[in-house]
Amino acid sequence: MRSESSSRRSTLIAFGLLVLFLIGGVWGVTRVVDREQERETKLWEDRLGVIADSRVDAVTRWLDAQRQVAVQIADNTSLQLYLSQILYAETGADTSPELSWLRDLLVAAADRSGYLEHTGREGIRANIEATGRRGIGLLDASGKVITATRDFPGLDAAARVAIETALAAGSSSVRDIYLNDKGQPSMAFLAPVRAVQGTDVIGLVMAVRPVADDLYPLLDQRGLAGRTHETLLLRREGEDVVYLSPQADKSEPLKRRLALHAESLAGGFAVSYPGRFGERRDYKGNPVLLNSRAVQGTPWVLMHKIDRAEALAAAEANARHLMIALLLLVGLLGGFLVAAWWYGATVRSRQAAVHLREANERILGQSLMLGAITDNSSDFLALLDADGNFRLANRALAERVGVPAEDFVGKSVAAMFGAEVAKLLESDLHDGDESAEELFETLEIGGVERRYSSYRVALGGGGGMTGYQLLVMRDVTDLLQAEERKDRLMWELVETLSGVLDKHDPYSANHSRMVAHLAEAIADLLGLDRGVRATVRIAGQLINIGKLEIPREVLTKRGDLTADEKALLAGHLGRAHEILAGIEFDGPVADAVGQSGEFLDGKGHPQGLSGDQIIMEARILAVANSFVAMTTPRAWRVGMDRNTATDQLLRDTTRYDRRVLAALFHHVSKFDDDAWAQLWN
Repeated sequence: MRSESSSRRSTLIAFGLLVLFLIGGVWGVTRVVDREQERETKLWEDRLGVIADSRVDAVTRWLDAQRQVAVQIADNTSLQLYLSQILYAETGADTSPELSWLRDLLVAAADRSGYLEHTGREGIRANIEATGRRGIGLLDASGKVITATRDFPGLDAAARVAIETALAAGSSSVRDIYLNDKGQPSMAFLAPVRAVQGTDVIGLVMAVRPVADDLYPLLDQRGLAGRTHETLLLRREGEDVVYLSPQADKSEPLKRRLALHAESLAGGFAVSYPGRFGERRDYKGNPVLLNSRAVQGTPWVLMHKIDRAEALAAAEANARHLMIALLLLVGLLGGFLVAAWWYGATVRSRQAAVHLREANERILGQSLMLGAITDNSSDFLALLDADGNFRLANRALAERVGVPAEDFVGKSVAAMFGAEVAKLLESDLHDGDESAEELFETLEIGGVERRYSSYRVALGGGGGMTGYQLLVMRDVTDLLQAEERKDRLMWELVETLSGVLDKHDPYSANHSRMVAHLAEAIADLLGLDRGVRATVRIAGQLINIGKLEIPREVLTKRGDLTADEKALLAGHLGRAHEILAGIEFDGPVADAVGQSGEFLDGKGHPQGLSGDQIIMEARILAVANSFVAMTTPRAWRVGMDRNTATDQLLRDTTRYDRRVLAALFHHVSKFDDDAWAQLWN
């Protein structure tokens, strides 16, 4: 009886322990699932924040570019002078050459910056009200339009208020997004024009444009996987939130208003707490995840959101699978405990030990193979975890730093490379998406300063590698030095040829250097890349190389030239092309020189090219060479002053590229007479 009672008590104890195990197992499963969902939500907070930061940066750069258009025009010294002359002229202001020049300046600036409608109609004359949708206008201190581009919009009451505010403040300002008379969302950027001497405001530059084709596309983040991603611009107006950008349900900008204090809605939460992550309902009533950012210098808040169901679909599915799997596991473990209580677990424990040993042997073999591969590379290879700490470093990197490779594990980049190197790598290297950006930096590693080509490659999320990056660094010091020697030898050749030409033609002395300087400055103002700037600089230095085949007595002849002598001079560009075609340059130097005598209207020489047949480098050289030729003396004539030369070039609009002329004028107008003279001494 006692034995039976003891057996029953043991059974009850075992059953009680099993129940406690099951309860604890279910609680543990629930906690694991909850943590998994919290982790996924935190990942979405970071993703949405990165997207919002990226779009705010794009919008801010666009706004700064638009403001600069108005400010650069308003700060033009010649514009300030001509506007003053028009305002103080007693008669003839509407037909003055100053007004014509100002209109041409506005048209050139509008064409370059996207404020000109290409409709083929004539530009607006002074004091004529317009009804277009975009353009740049010049107003006097009373808000009256002096002149404007052809489609400059008419000024409604709200525009008048913005103009009066800007004139009173004396500083640049923005008319926030509004609907124009055609129902299109638009913006206006205003900058005061000050007198040449003093600080008095004498006028205003106003640049107006619709934003649908330029601003709203910047809200789209390319490469996003998902159907419900949406980026919106919001603005607070009183107790309402106004949607400034189009919405996914086809609602138009500025047409939707929702209550600001309805913080259960995504828009009200974003405007009330910019910079915070939240879970709210959007304007369609759908639960969404969102993150927002304030757009500096504006009343806007940018919000990026995604439907919660889509964002967490995979996580919730995984949670369900995990719940089922863990519950099954708990059940199996419970059964295992019952079996172990009755039969013991000696055999299973022995088998588990065998499997574990085999797995450890496989992992060790894979690690040895990976180490053999990385240690035989001369490049520096390192594996960084999600926290930016080293998980692996190859032999080449360890030898350069002077510590064993195993000492890298768990250390930060700053600890192993130093704070300065870590700062450069963290600020310059790619931010870890699926593409890799190669960068060149001078870094001091292991006490040795060298030039490195560095990039990171984000690894896949499988196998616990989420957030891991492969860092690759290659020493390119010798390669870059070889490139620099090549460039130096090329410039020595160019300068030698230019010096020979200066001695052959004393009237061309310094001509090539002036052309090269102006051409490079024009290319820089046009925003062209480094290759184009280098090409026009070399071509400018060698533009007169064909004159080496012209007798010196013809180049230095005083008085009128004969027809044969003029023909000989006119052919020097073709001869220059033949000479330069036999030299290997990185850019189209020979074609740039050969085509620099061509005109857009097809009336140039030597081939009679026109329009798009003429490369941009040649268009820049044509303007720079003509300006220098007009302003420097020759044996048979004296040189013009700068203003006369630029005015004459601006009148030749059928010959030269208007963008290039505008850039030349902008560069030349930056210097006074003394500074201009010192530039060439």
